[in-house]
Amino acid sequence: MRASIIRIIAVSALTLIPGIVLAGDSERRAQVQAVPGPGSGAWRIVDSNDQLVGTLMGTDGVGAMLEGSSFFLQGVSSDGIPNTTSNYTLFYVTADCSGTPYGKPSTSGFFVDHVIIDNALYYVPATASKFTVFSYRLTDQMGTHTCQQLMFPGSSGYSPYSVIPLNFTPPFRVVQ
Repeated sequence: MRASIIRIIAVSALTLIPGIVLAGDSERRAQVQAVPGPGSGAWRIVDSNDQLVGTLMGTDGVGAMLEGSSFFLQGVSSDGIPNTTSNYTLFYVTADCSGTPYGKPSTSGFFVDHVIIDNALYYVPATASKFTVFSYRLTDQMGTHTCQQLMFPGSSGYSPYSVIPLNFTPPFRVVQ
């Protein structure tokens, strides 16, 4: 009985690994099928030049790898990638909102937080140096608001946004 239990454990462990077939088990060998790797058969979004935009994730969401980071792009259609329409805030190390915009590094897990403005993706790399900010500019569905100084100037932990140009040419289409 002990040998049977060991054989069952060994067979179970080896048959859970895709592509492993036990040489002496012809019945089991006939049942084993290779499991496709991650992403095989996935629907991809490409631009008019057949440049890969990313993998379709829902009706208008695309998972994209850009410059080594993963992003979840929302609102993607055949017309392209839209500007961010939800509220976002850009911070500045100056008192008058001039210069490079700053933000907090992403903490969302698989995908990096970002903002899309005029065919450019703005994000804060996790390893970016941290600075103290003194002003901010809020943007919401009503547009960009005037520069505001922080109520408690000198908030720290902000990093400059990195910018990735989105050089995709609509119309986009789905391919497999």
